[in-house]
Amino acid sequence: MEIGIGHVEALLAIDEHGSFTRAGEALGLTQSAVSRAIAALERRLAAPVVHRGQAGASLTALGREAAAHGRAAVEHLHAIEALADREPLPRLRVGAVSSALVRLVPQTLVRLGQEPPALVVQGEDDELASWLATGTIDLAITTTPH
Repeated sequence: MEIGIGHVEALLAIDEHGSFTRAGEALGLTQSAVSRAIAALERRLAAPVVHRGQAGASLTALGREAAAHGRAAVEHLHAIEALADREPLPRLRVGAVSSALVRLVPQTLVRLGQEPPALVVQGEDDELASWLATGTIDLAITTTPH
């Protein structure tokens, strides 16, 4: 059995709420589901992670150690999920003469550290100069210096 996020969440919820029932309520699970998750975790670790008693539940030393790692793992998972909410990086808009499209533009993009897809448009020298001046493109590769 592999340790999964459900096992970690159950352990953290017990630590926070002090009982299997309240942990289940917080997670939207039954007390039985939380109990099964903790039992599976204990089987995998071959030792108890929760003290069970009349007054509730608390973590063992091993449980506290596992919870510390679990908190870090959950924080990292949330950080990974947050990457999806970031604004995408703007694409580099490149204009080039046709003779530069096959080799020069791809080599330039690599050297600039740009990941595809950069926006690449083909134009004549005078068009490229105009597009660059108006901000339509960020980089122009032409046959004439401007």
